[in-house]
Amino acid sequence: MVLALALAAGACGGDGPGRLEFGIRRLALDLAFVDEDAAPPAEPRHVIRLVPAPAELLAPDADFAEIDDGDFEPPVLELCPEAPPEATVGVSASPSIIEPPAAGTYPRRNTGFIEIQGASLPIKLPYPFFTAWEISETEERTRPGPFGTPGSVEPARQFTVTKTLSPDFTVTETYELAPEALLLLERVTVANGVETRFRTDPPIEFFRFGAEGDEWTSAGADTENGFGVLVQARIADRAVIDVCGTLVDTFQIAYTEQVVNLRNGETSGTNETEPSAIYVAPQFGGLVIREDLHTIQRTTDPDGAPVVVRFDYVSTATSIEPGEL
Repeated sequence: MVLALALAAGACGGDGPGRLEFGIRRLALDLAFVDEDAAPPAEPRHVIRLVPAPAELLAPDADFAEIDDGDFEPPVLELCPEAPPEATVGVSASPSIIEPPAAGTYPRRNTGFIEIQGASLPIKLPYPFFTAWEISETEERTRPGPFGTPGSVEPARQFTVTKTLSPDFTVTETYELAPEALLLLERVTVANGVETRFRTDPPIEFFRFGAEGDEWTSAGADTENGFGVLVQARIADRAVIDVCGTLVDTFQIAYTEQVVNLRNGETSGTNETEPSAIYVAPQFGGLVIREDLHTIQRTTDPDGAPVVVRFDYVSTATSIEPGEL
């Protein structure tokens, strides 16, 4: 389940209460299962093209040995006010999504890092400080039936969320608003011109409508790319997030995801050493207000060498109102 387009905006994200047992895997799924001992270490210049890297590291003369592996702090911006002490939540989180999110561009502010192992030297990069999520207009569509057969499901409202991490790194997810859940139909990752796509059958339940304490299990298979996905999730709690001075009521959704390579039986799973969390606002179309994620991606560089990429970041929306597409 991986995250820049620079924007002249800032944000302040509030911490949700409590500690969650939550995990998520964002994988380049058709490249996810590799034998880390089967090939020599990858070259840093090749590896850097697999992740959303700063432009200066894509230059031919980039010196990877001088990359600072310390803590990365985003620029301090004065454009994002904090909510005053007397502020209250305007709209409570609803148990279901009635209308899809408004179309437009939603800027986000992030902290954290991307750590790469398996290259000739370890690389630790700042996660892009500023990114953007672009939500498309909603359309009535019929999704394909099982394993590519003609659609057998009634047309439903679908929309895409395109997450731009850098000019050469995007993730586009297609969702369907079903009566009982928000379904993830497809995810397409493009990294420096290389596209990775998956579409499971049946779709994965991203958010099953309900209230605190509700749980669900969702599984699907992509026979074309050769993998299966199992998600176990629950609505763990409620949390109020400060979005640049606006208090937003959200559901804390906790879940684990396991990905199985159907060709060889290998599995990848949640990073169990650190908890992660996602905060969803159904009253605003299911917007993901905040992500606090710690994930591991196993992939290969262009020469076939194994690479392990660790994502540790917090991403918070700067506004619940979109800009123009």
